[in-house]
Amino acid sequence: MTSEPVEFSAADGYTLRGTLWSPDAPPRALVLIHPATAVPERLYAGFARFLTERGFAALTYNYRGIGASRPAQLSALHARMRDWVELDVGAAIAWARNAYASLPLLAVGHSVGGHAIGLSAGTAHLRAAVMVAAHAGSTRLI
Repeated sequence: MTSEPVEFSAADGYTLRGTLWSPDAPPRALVLIHPATAVPERLYAGFARFLTERGFAALTYNYRGIGASRPAQLSALHARMRDWVELDVGAAIAWARNAYASLPLLAVGHSVGGHAIGLSAGTAHLRAAVMVAAHAGSTRLI
């Protein structure tokens, strides 16, 4: 298994950073791990290792303003959760489609990352998705 830092740009030019986790043999598929609100990608390293041990490549990444995707001056960043969903998730999917065009693309979304799977335009390219703790937007439904 190997891990290497990656960078990719969102449609608005914002640079996002993450880690590509690769198994020793050719991967069966690439799994995008969309994080929860304000959770840095390093929290998902154990899960990414778990996936690579089972033959999957995995991409963990940080939304804009979080972890390695945080600018030097956070006060200068004007980002919304909507930007994470519409721009950052789409950028991760576009990077994955370009880097691993021949592989099935899968996704795991944690919390807001689960919502992002359903709301991002790029999700039409996913073969399968799993949402973990992607709560309902209304307590009336709980």
